[in-house]
Amino acid sequence: MNQLTQLISELNLISLAIVVLTGLLGVLLLFLGLRHLWQRRIFSGGFNGLLGICLLLVAAAVLLVTLNLLTYHRLKYEEPILTIHFNKLGEKQYSADLKLKDNGQTAVYNLSGDEWQIDARVLSWKPPARILGLNAMYRLERLHGRYQSIDHERQRDRTVYSLVENKGLDIWPLVKKYNDRIAWVDAYFGSATYLPMEDDATYEVLISQNGLIARPLNSPARARLNEWQ
Repeated sequence: MNQLTQLISELNLISLAIVVLTGLLGVLLLFLGLRHLWQRRIFSGGFNGLLGICLLLVAAAVLLVTLNLLTYHRLKYEEPILTIHFNKLGEKQYSADLKLKDNGQTAVYNLSGDEWQIDARVLSWKPPARILGLNAMYRLERLHGRYQSIDHERQRDRTVYSLVENKGLDIWPLVKKYNDRIAWVDAYFGSATYLPMEDDATYEVLISQNGLIARPLNSPARARLNEWQ
């Protein structure tokens, strides 16, 4: 993924350089062509003008390809938002040490179950807005434990924690109400990710244009994930 991102970035720089140079040369030749035509030098004026138009078309085509690559890069955008580390306290009992990436804030939660799940609200943008640098926005909602067994989920104690500290002015109801009137809003949706809990396991949660993603960060997490059914 990092190699792909680097390749796309390098291609974008090369493409933009080609667009600028080709576009400037095309404008210059088109200007010379029009000038020669004004001076009744039909052959040289027509040749320079036609060549200038061709170069401008090439510049436009390269620009469209570059914009497409920029869109692709944004669509693949991922940003880590938190890490979560587990210590086993007993049978189906874990402490979860959660650390946010943006401000370094930490909190410890006791979870019951076999798996952990984190929920968020996500606001994603249409490709033109992504090209301008608007990445998906999110608000963490809940952290809770899950049981693999449906019977356990119904009968045993469940642990659920809110991750919303201070809503302030909540924009989500406004976005939901006026979603069809906000031209650049692509989607407003709930997103969740869950993985198994394990003693000394550490996971990372990332936000992408499509929602939340969770990945193992150490060997206990990877080993448990390989056994997970």
